[in-house]
Amino acid sequence: MSFASKWIMATMTVLGTATMGHSTADQLSQFRWNHRILVIFSDRSDDANYVQQMGALKGTQKSVAERDMLIISVVADVAAIIDKPQLKLDAYSLRKRFGAEGRGFRAVLIGKDGGAKLSSNRPITPAELFSTIDAMPMRQSEMR
Repeated sequence: MSFASKWIMATMTVLGTATMGHSTADQLSQFRWNHRILVIFSDRSDDANYVQQMGALKGTQKSVAERDMLIISVVADVAAIIDKPQLKLDAYSLRKRFGAEGRGFRAVLIGKDGGAKLSSNRPITPAELFSTIDAMPMRQSEMR
């Protein structure tokens, strides 16, 4: 099964149960200091930018794991964490927090401290993503 297919399946797994009832801060605070998060927003799973972003991440699981990353897909009103579809998130709150309420494509990298480190309306290449993370002081400390 392809990486993009896993994303779509994870998203569909939580269809209808995506609302958590907690604020976005509460949702993401459980990951603070332990994970960096890439949130990928799209209005459709077949959007060209979304497909390109998913394709770019294919085969990067080792690099993602080395950098303690989680990837959250927000397609329309459904939010899911890849490989952790049992953890339900509120798509509306995520869209509001990261300025993705108007739909369309957006990718946001969140550091372990909970702050947005990189935001783009175009797909982010793995090289740009990983170099941004690797330049972070906390990551520099982790690599020592």
